[in-house]
Amino acid sequence: MKGEIDRTLKKVQEGQEVFEGLWVQVHDCDNSNQREKLESELKKEIKKLQRLREQIKAWCGASLLGCLAVCLAVCNCVPGQ
Repeated sequence: MKGEIDRTLKKVQEGQEVFEGLWVQVHDCDNSNQREKLESELKKEIKKLQRLREQIKAWCGASLLGCLAVCLAVCNCVPGQ
């Protein structure tokens, strides 16, 4: 279980980096077609992060994570919208 938790936390970190990169690209883009494509990718990334957040919340609820503070910090940094 520890390995699965570590992999999930790593996916969250990587997903946040991708999200931040896409966010910058969307706001710097002048072409509306390109912006729409980037916004679509951004939405997909948000959904991935939200699924990971829900998995972490489930682990927190089941007391499978040793450190609740880490769990809550990760859940709070995943986009909620």
